[in-house]
Parts: sequence; C-alpha cells; structure tokens
Amino acid sequence: QSLVSGVSARGLDLKANATSDIELPVTLKFKDLKKLSGELWNKEKLSYQLNTTFNIKLPVIGNYAIPVSKQGEVPVPKMPKVKLKNVKLKDLGFTSADIIARVEVDNPNAFQLGMSNFNYQLKINDQDWGQGKLKTAKAIPAKSSGMIEIPLSLNLMNMGQSAYAILTGNAPLDYQLNGSMTVDTGIEMMKAINVPLDVKGSTSLNK
Repeated sequence: QSLVSGVSARGLDLKANATSDIELPVTLKFKDLKKLSGELWNKEKLSYQLNTTFNIKLPVIGNYAIPVSKQGEVPVPKMPKVKLKNVKLKDLGFTSADIIARVEVDNPNAFQLGMSNFNYQLKINDQDWGQGKLKTAKAIPAKSSGMIEIPLSLNLMNMGQSAYAILTGNAPLDYQLNGSMTVDTGIEMMKAINVPLDVKGSTSLNK
C-alpha cells in the first residue's frame, strides 16, 4: 500500500571516481499512518519498501534514469493514551484554592516517547479551571506510563460557589481536557510530532 510519495528537485554534482550521499526527506504523521489497514497496528514493526528513480545527466549520453529500491523495517508507532488520573487538593481557603491536575500518559509502544510543549485547557463539570503551557520535557519508557502534573490556582471569588462545593464534596468530577503536546518517537522519520488532545471522562478529587 502506497503511503507517501513526492519529487525532490534538489541537484547534486558528482565528481569523477567519487561518492556522495543523497538524502530523501520523508516525514510520516500519525494521521497518514491511520490509512494503513487495522491489522498492521497489532504488530511491533512494519516492513517498508522505498522505490525511487534518480535522473542523471551524463556527458554525451544526456539524461539517464537509474531506478533504486530499498527495503527494511520501522517500528509501528501507536498513539499515546491520555487521561486525567485525578485532581489533588493542596490548599483550600475561602477565596482561593491550589490544586494539581495529574494527567497520566500511557505509552503503548515498544520504544521510548519524549514529550514536551504540553498545551492544556481543563474543564471540570463544564467550568473552566485553567489553561496554559508546560515546556518541561518528559520521557516515558516503552510499554509504560508517566505522569504530568499541572499546578493550578483557582480564584473561588470569580468561579462562584459551585467550584467551592466541588472541592469540599466527594462526588466524581467530569472533566474535559483539550490542547496538544509534542511527541518525539526517536525514529528518524517521526520526530517532533504535534499530537492534539481532546479527552473526556470522570476522575476523583484527592484531599
């Protein structure tokens, strides 16, 4: 199945009795990989074949086409799974509260994932509780999970009695987490991938 294709107009002068490297930049995005058939996602590696043709201009002969084919394997990347593990209450006053939203990121891949530039907008029970950006980089080992802690300060005077009631109660919290993060797979063709976030669910308040 064809996944990516293109044409490189970059030229190269090759001297007599010399060698030179030719780079063909290829970038794969998660949305492109979704085009692959479903059973391939259950595998750890994906076989690939790269077919290309180099057009060479030779003296006297003129243009000459040389077909080239390369085969190999690359790891099959899987989207990290994100959820709000819980909300931890650090300090509660009559007018303000300090909390930590603990976001769990599960790495289902057979290779380490690096994460950075975590942009977030968090809603609890349909009310805005905070938004911002965390630039701190974090690495999640293969087949493991990691935690991103988001410190938030709530102005209860502006948010009203509903937020105070949530923080003093024991009911589950309905949340919506939107934003994005940069994921680095460590694979040459899949670095600095922007992964959008749009997750909903229910979580608990830890006091």
